[in-house]
Amino acid sequence: MSENNYVKDFIVILDLEWNSGFCKELKRNFNEIIEIGAVKLDSNLNTVDTFSEIVMQKFNMKFNPWVQELTHISQWELNNAKENFKTVYKKFGDFLGDAVLMTWGSTDLSVLSDNCRVHFGTAKPLFVKKYCNLQTYCAKALEMYDSAKQMGLSACCEHLNIEVPEIPLHRAVNDAEVSAMCLKAVYNRDVLDSQTALTDDEFFRRMSFKPKYLRDLDNPLVDKSLIAMKCPVCGEKMRQASELKFHNRGFKGDFICDACGEKRTAMFIYKLCFDGVKFKKKFLKPVVQGEETKTGKAVRMIKK
Repeated sequence: MSENNYVKDFIVILDLEWNSGFCKELKRNFNEIIEIGAVKLDSNLNTVDTFSEIVMQKFNMKFNPWVQELTHISQWELNNAKENFKTVYKKFGDFLGDAVLMTWGSTDLSVLSDNCRVHFGTAKPLFVKKYCNLQTYCAKALEMYDSAKQMGLSACCEHLNIEVPEIPLHRAVNDAEVSAMCLKAVYNRDVLDSQTALTDDEFFRRMSFKPKYLRDLDNPLVDKSLIAMKCPVCGEKMRQASELKFHNRGFKGDFICDACGEKRTAMFIYKLCFDGVKFKKKFLKPVVQGEETKTGKAVRMIKK
C-alpha cells in the first residue's frame, strides 16, 4: 500500500495546445495557450465530465502555420474566441476541483506555469494541488522508462494495443481522452498514489529548474578528484596523457595505462541539477582508422 492517499475521488487529465512565437510585449519567445481540454475520471475510471475551450489570444496574434497544421485549429476559431486565458483557466479550476491533475509529460505543466506567470504573476499554477506525470507512469508500468527518451502518446497506444478512435489528434480534449485510455490500461491505484506529488513551492521550483552541463573545470562545483580512470584491460590506474577539453556535454581527454600500455579517450560529465551536481564518466568508443562518422569525416583511433 502507498503511504500517500492523494488519489481519492477524481482524476483530471489535462492537455493543452499553444501558439509559439516571439512576443514583442514580453521580449522573448512565448508559448501562448490557445486551447484547454480535459477529461474527468471517477474512482472507477469512468469519464464523468469533459472540458474544452478555445482561448482568446492576448499575444502572438499571428498564428504559427506549423501549429495550425498540427492542431487543425483554424484562424477563424481563434478570432471568434470569446474568453481570455484568465477566464477560461478559472473555469478549468472549477472543473478540476480537488482532483489529481495528470498530463502526458511535463511540458504541458511547464507551459501552464509560464502562462500563469504572465497572466497571474505567479509561476505556480492556481488550483493545481496534486500532480502525476502520466507519461512517466505509463512508461514505468510498461517497464520502458528512460529519463533521456520520452515515450510518445501514439507509441504508448501501440505498446498497449489500444486502437485509437477516429478523432483528430492534437486537439486538446481528444488527446486527453486518448491519454485516459492509456491510464485505464495500466491503472494501479497504489502505484499511481506513490507517483503523485503535492504541488507545493518546492515542486514548482524543481519543475522550472533547467539543468545545465558545467563547462569550466575551475568552477567550484566541479570536483576534480573524480577525474580518474582504471584501465579496462588490467585494472590499474591510468595516467592522464592530454589536457581535458570541453566537447559536447563533458570534458574529454586521453589516458594511458603504464602497466599494460592501453590507451583510451575518456569523458567526464558534470551536470548541474536541482538536487546538486550529477557526475558521470565513461570511455569513448574507439573508432577504427578510416571508419567514418555520421558527418562523413574520418576519425583517427588513438594508437597503442
